Amino acid sequence: LLAPHESPSMKGISLVLDAGNGAAFRVVPEALRRAGAQVHVIHAEPDGRNINRDCGAMHPAGMAAETQGRRAVFGVALDGDADRSIFSDENGRILDGDDVLWILGRDWKRRGRLPPGGVVGTVMSNYGLEAALAREGIPFHRAAVGDRNVARKMADTGAVLGGETSGHILQPFSPSGDGILTTLLLASVVAENGGSLSALATLEKAPQALRNVRAARRVPLDGDSAIGAAVSRAVARLSSRGRVFLRYSGTEPLLRILVEGTEAVEVRAIADDLEKTAREAMA
Repeated sequence: LLAPHESPSMKGISLVLDAGNGAAFRVVPEALRRAGAQVHVIHAEPDGRNINRDCGAMHPAGMAAETQGRRAVFGVALDGDADRSIFSDENGRILDGDDVLWILGRDWKRRGRLPPGGVVGTVMSNYGLEAALAREGIPFHRAAVGDRNVARKMADTGAVLGGETSGHILQPFSPSGDGILTTLLLASVVAENGGSLSALATLEKAPQALRNVRAARRVPLDGDSAIGAAVSRAVARLSSRGRVFLRYSGTEPLLRILVEGTEAVEVRAIADDLEKTAREAMA
């Protein structure tokens, strides 16, 4: 596990780890310490009921505050089964999977470690990631949501790096998402680049609005429906300055609405209109 990621410069790097009261509460601190880091651990007392409760990757604010308060180099929050990781820089700024793909992708490209296949994200990945990678000459491919779909797209394109905004990251050292490996990989890049995560986290994200609408029943989303008509209006309003994406969740009774554009106020207004239309259509 550690062999590809050990670096003498990692010694002395201070980290905050939120273990999410989950499966990796013992393994991850030990792995990071063996790699040379100084680790302060929070939420590492699972009792069988408190997994992910107000902590971990789904609730990273506590980790971010602890990181800033302790002046750590960075912090990481894992979810309960440790396949997702969300980070914080030393200033308490939360970084998601898009940020991780940007940092790793750019670093690997500059070091000659990134094959021509580029990087794989999903339909939910922020457009800012796609634009930033393009400026670095790195191809970006979008897969359907789900790490299985990301893995399939990686195989199709020859990419060795892919992931989701939620913090699932796929890389060449493991056949599945692994928050421990992602943390080690990011820590190595930080150590090799001067020890500042904020200096590497330069991704400029497009203004984005996400809405989740409870879907007691699934109604059509095509152009002939009320929701489809609202989407058409939104697309026309944004023109080439943004995008609209709607999908039903595969795990929850929810309709997920994503709007991206260049102006935050406009993006929120469009998302609000789509949410209102969706609620009325599914009432």
